[in-house]
Amino acid sequence: MNKFPECVYLGEFSSQEYGNLPAYLPADKGGFCINYQADNATAINRQVENTVLCLLEDTPVNLLQIRIFDFANRPNFPFLNQLKNQGLCQVALNEQATQNAFNELESIIQHRYYNLFNINSGENHLDQYNARSPRPEPYFVLIINTACFPTNSLSAQRLQNFINSAYGAGIYIITLHDPSQFDPYNNNPALDSLLQALPSVQINQNQLKIAEDILPVQKMAQFDFQFTPADINQNQIIKQLQEQLQGDTNSDESDFLRVKIGTQPNGEPAYLSMGKASTNYHAMVLGRTGTGKSTLMNNIIMQIGENYDASQIRLYLMDYKQGVEFNKFQNHPNVEKIFLQSNDIQAGIALLEQLQQDIDKRYGIFKAEGVEGIGEYNEKRPRSPLPYILLMIDEFHKLLQGDYRHNEYVNNLLGDIAKIGRGAGVHLWLSTQSLKDVELKNSIKDQIDLRMTYNVVNEGALGYDVFQSQHTRAILGLQKYEVFIQSQNSSLTAFVDKPLEISNTIECLRLSRPSHLQVQAEIVQSVQNEEKQADEPKQATPSTENKSTVDYDNPLLNPNIKQKMNYTHADKFGNLDDEIAELQKKLAKENDVDDEIDTLDWLKD
Repeated sequence: MNKFPECVYLGEFSSQEYGNLPAYLPADKGGFCINYQADNATAINRQVENTVLCLLEDTPVNLLQIRIFDFANRPNFPFLNQLKNQGLCQVALNEQATQNAFNELESIIQHRYYNLFNINSGENHLDQYNARSPRPEPYFVLIINTACFPTNSLSAQRLQNFINSAYGAGIYIITLHDPSQFDPYNNNPALDSLLQALPSVQINQNQLKIAEDILPVQKMAQFDFQFTPADINQNQIIKQLQEQLQGDTNSDESDFLRVKIGTQPNGEPAYLSMGKASTNYHAMVLGRTGTGKSTLMNNIIMQIGENYDASQIRLYLMDYKQGVEFNKFQNHPNVEKIFLQSNDIQAGIALLEQLQQDIDKRYGIFKAEGVEGIGEYNEKRPRSPLPYILLMIDEFHKLLQGDYRHNEYVNNLLGDIAKIGRGAGVHLWLSTQSLKDVELKNSIKDQIDLRMTYNVVNEGALGYDVFQSQHTRAILGLQKYEVFIQSQNSSLTAFVDKPLEISNTIECLRLSRPSHLQVQAEIVQSVQNEEKQADEPKQATPSTENKSTVDYDNPLLNPNIKQKMNYTHADKFGNLDDEIAELQKKLAKENDVDDEIDTLDWLKD
């Protein structure tokens, strides 16, 4: 089950006459503090490490992560340290790293209480959320050496608030405290708050001392039971964990996106999945005005923000519905680029061109790393993963309104992205009211396995070959907010969930999420509009440098390395555009008219 173990194993009480009794500490105490002497430090570190390894063994793989605040030059927890490459363990080795890690955990606590838990129904623990969520959130064990943390700069009240809410948010705290390292006359209120909040445990030779109301079994000591700290085969547990993680990686059967979208007629929840497990790499949704198509897209965008950070999924939003549909998402923490000018076809094409270039760059990175795709790369580089990119185009048919050469070029762009983008983690979501008279190539449709439709005007709006013919009558009879979903050889209908609240939720996400796990949207526009804005009088505005707050080792994701977008058609048409523009200027001068002449209609398209 996707939950934290109910008990934490400390060791055994043993007696020659009565045998062994396990020493379990109830997990709902939120953690414990081990008090020790310097000459016993090695044994205590081994005790804590073995306890945490047992927790890892009892928790589903990838559902428990370890954070360690310890400034030792050599690792005090060598077995846990072996899990760093798998992303399961992170060690903060200095004061700045510790403060950053604490801030991140604090933000996770706030995010879970404010955005994930259904407080009105009494939900106040991560176990309850994970029991109902298709994508469980990870638990954390935080190991703190009090010689390193907390410092005097952290207020006692802030740390107390952290401790009081940590366990409910899925964070279990273990502290190691050597009183001899502290000056009793040097007051540290934050440290006092930490030591008083957690049950105190003392392990000395064959004795375990802890309050009897917390661990009643320690009464056995008076009957000649001796305590033996947890003694396990660390190498075997580490090997099993690594094999499970490697097996999970080799199967690579995970979806990068899975969210609940509604309820099936039988009452079962309906989920939308995209990725390798579902083999849904791209999606298309149809539906006439007022059927619920926009509600579905908006809910998915909001759930991406609630369930995935910007290191996992980035959104590129292209709005050809007068810019009104996606405008509300300009401050969404996962939206990296947003296009809102419904009459600017050229800027939309340029965005597709940039995605095509980014796909090529990603494959270049994969080749250099000796991997085949984004899944293998992210496994190899868990500390600097590449995010998946989902490009959502509302009323995408407007991109295809033009002459033959224009349509051919746009189809080729979409075709390249659909065909090779999935291995690079770039995916399409195409939305429109009708496929009638939309010249989208069949080769692109064949790449789109996830096909959804609401009620449409007539059978022609379905594109004839997009949905299986036996479903046509059912589709034409769909009710408002009822969607038909076809994926591979399976299909279902569902009533889409009611619209989610957007503005306040986005604000809460911004406030609760660490800055390095969110981005600020770039407003995409054409070169012509940029030049026009440059000519207008400028007013003092806040700096917009470093729009993306996510910093990665990979140069492709470095926010300071911005690729200049090329807002033109294909190079083979670029010279023709220039020649026509030059010819227009000459004609304008001959006819004594203003040099600023609109381009030909076909160039606008």
